[in-house]
Amino acid sequence: MKFLSSFTFVVGIAVVSGFIVGKVPYGNEIATVALIIAMTLSISNISFKLSDFDKKKVGIALAINYIFLTGVILAFSIPFRHTIFFSGMVAMAAAPPAVAVLPLTRIAGGNERLSLFALVLSYIAAIFIMPFLIYIFLAKLVSIFDLLKSVALLILLPMLLSRFVKKDVSNEVINAFFFFVIFPIIGANRNLFLTDAKILAILSILMALRTIGSGALVKKVMKKFGERDAISYSMFAAFKNEGLVMILSASLFGGEAAIPAILATLFELGWVAIVEAGVL
Repeated sequence: MKFLSSFTFVVGIAVVSGFIVGKVPYGNEIATVALIIAMTLSISNISFKLSDFDKKKVGIALAINYIFLTGVILAFSIPFRHTIFFSGMVAMAAAPPAVAVLPLTRIAGGNERLSLFALVLSYIAAIFIMPFLIYIFLAKLVSIFDLLKSVALLILLPMLLSRFVKKDVSNEVINAFFFFVIFPIIGANRNLFLTDAKILAILSILMALRTIGSGALVKKVMKKFGERDAISYSMFAAFKNEGLVMILSASLFGGEAAIPAILATLFELGWVAIVEAGVL
């Protein structure tokens, strides 16, 4: 069934299913295990050997994700600083780019080598950057032990386990696990989606600007480096690992903190559709 190989389709089904079914028992635990497996399988075919890469280009990609996009998200979080959504947006700002950056670069005709090395270095850096940024902004809300434990469980563990996966895993299998990341998180927060329309509308506008707006802007500005590099840079300007953000936010701050990441996921799917269609 080819449609199951489409990440966009599977996530869309997960969102609809979450709204229909609502909260499920042990939803957070199911989502956490599913994310660890999904991330392990997603990065299993990515080599961590760093050799012969363009340091300047990779440095630009890292800066776009961890300085530009992180800065945009932090700026957009200011109006929510007295709400639980602020915690979720800080976690989003601190997160590495989505693993999907690599296959999307390939689909869009970008510089795969650039995206590969930037992605690998992003995840190595995330082991240190993510707990550092979250603790700086949210020290009063989270213990450093719980934070480090979550980062080790959700980033370091999949990176280590991925080295033991010897066979290629199909997109259908990986997408199935991502379904179980998103489905229980949506279900657990269904009531909020149905009751607080005003704040969701504001968050949705900001997440659209954070994703589609920043991706399109960077692609246009970076065309001076060539079309292929500009495509790669636009991926790092649009994507954070929202599955990781959802689980981390829900486990550390409560389910509602995952709402910004859920909304961002929907607009990231929109950016995927734009990229695949070659609209921008």
